[in-house]
Amino acid sequence: MTSKSKPWLQCSRCGHIVSEVMPSISCPKCGGFLIPKISGFAQPISKEGVWGWSPLLFSGDITTKISLGEGWTPIIKASRIARSANVGKLFLKVESRNPTGTFIDRGSATLVSAAKHMRARMVVSPSMGDMGVSLSSYCRRAGIKCKVFVPENALPIKVAKTLILADDVVLTLNYEEALNKASKYVGQEGVMVALPTNPYLIDGYRTLAYELLHELPALKGSETTIIVPVGNGALLTAMWSALKDLGINARFIGVKGCVKSPTIVDIYVESPAFKDFIDEIISESGGELVNVCEEEALEASLQLSHLEGFMTGPVGASPIAALNTLNLNPKQNVLAIVSGDAPPDAVAVYSMLSITGYRAGTSPSSLGKTKAAILEVLSLKGPMHPYAIWKTLSEERGFKISLRAVYQHVDELHSLGYVSQVHAPSKRGRKLYSLTSKALDLLKH
Repeated sequence: MTSKSKPWLQCSRCGHIVSEVMPSISCPKCGGFLIPKISGFAQPISKEGVWGWSPLLFSGDITTKISLGEGWTPIIKASRIARSANVGKLFLKVESRNPTGTFIDRGSATLVSAAKHMRARMVVSPSMGDMGVSLSSYCRRAGIKCKVFVPENALPIKVAKTLILADDVVLTLNYEEALNKASKYVGQEGVMVALPTNPYLIDGYRTLAYELLHELPALKGSETTIIVPVGNGALLTAMWSALKDLGINARFIGVKGCVKSPTIVDIYVESPAFKDFIDEIISESGGELVNVCEEEALEASLQLSHLEGFMTGPVGASPIAALNTLNLNPKQNVLAIVSGDAPPDAVAVYSMLSITGYRAGTSPSSLGKTKAAILEVLSLKGPMHPYAIWKTLSEERGFKISLRAVYQHVDELHSLGYVSQVHAPSKRGRKLYSLTSKALDLLKH
């Protein structure tokens, strides 16, 4: 199928159509959100940044195209985690391979290019961390000044990177204040404001969906669940709108942070800009909105490291944390969007070490409460199936934990060498788990 017409912007409220690049970032008639639209798919013209998708970009005709080589990130098949989560196939779209480690680079390329095209002197943005780093990097590339409002509870390493790259950084009490301060620049001549709803950001984000269709053509005819980290909901909205334009139905799972913790602050927004879209997407696709807490995200980071040899921070691993709580069809194909660089600072790394017990293995408690309890149960009752372990934890020890989570913990203990598989001869070779000598040594402490 080929593109039938040039992409356009359409107001989500009144339906007004914008066909040419313009300074306004909201509907000139009613102030509603402008969403990029296409009428058909087109193959990429190159693999040089997001601009290889120019025929499908509203900003595709811009002459000066800014790029740092974003996009075309790898898709990794995660077979071990798929088995642990009891799903058919699991693919990771690794957005951490973008220039600054986040999917935002896709939108920064198109937004900063549009700003350059319109001769803006400055780009202004609120940021929870990644947005400021990404936009200021692309602004440096384009020779445009960048001003960033960032909350003081953002990860220190991300604040430091923003201070290095941006021309002006203003710390605020919280993200809501950062958003309000940046919004005051809307309408000022020569200023492009990178609010989460800016259509030039969404334009670039949509290329992620185009790549998935190009590299996983089976997506067009299969039942697929796509797990997406949600902050303001911009990426979720971009992917859903792109696939909807092309008649592709997928189930979307949105992942939010449960608390305003520095390690998962990028996916914690009290009042998401795209809240109405998030609700519509979840309802229309038959999806869910899953809350993930800090320890769950850190454990998912460890799971990726131990089972797949793939290291990412808690935000990037949040889709895997969500997957561990879901009851999906065992034949379901799942695609998880992994964004954000490897554990971004020493605090996150040492938090992961304290959970896994990998640092020194000095005591069962260093593995975390659940894993320590599983080892203790096995030491008292001998080889057991994960289902029996789950029953014991739930009924005898008062743990509120899903069977799937127990499978995950057992899988990780197996990966760490604390349990091994044995077969029950009277149960048709059913796999049981028993303690290894390494675990017995650990239990002596």
